[in-house]
Amino acid sequence: WSAVINTKPADWFQADTLPLLLSYCKHVSTAATIDRELAEFDPKWLRDDDGLKRYKTLTDMRERESRAQTALARSMRLTQQAQYNAPTAATSANKTKQSAKPWEG
Repeated sequence: WSAVINTKPADWFQADTLPLLLSYCKHVSTAATIDRELAEFDPKWLRDDDGLKRYKTLTDMRERESRAQTALARSMRLTQQAQYNAPTAATSANKTKQSAKPWEG
């Protein structure tokens, strides 16, 4: 919740969009739970039908959560695509080539 709302102006979310934001946060949380299960999944388990079934179930669940997150993020205009037009995106891309990436510390 905080990670999302802290990236937007104070008036970005109105009362009518709060249920969407809440749903988005729930999908993010559920996806994180599924990701933890997949991280603990032992590849040896894929050798039998039960392991394959569990893996397929988890990856299918993760895909559904990802699709739901994407749809909600787009509807609330949270994605980069919603925030940039082509010239703005090009300018931003040129600036970021020179700066450190967030994941590079």
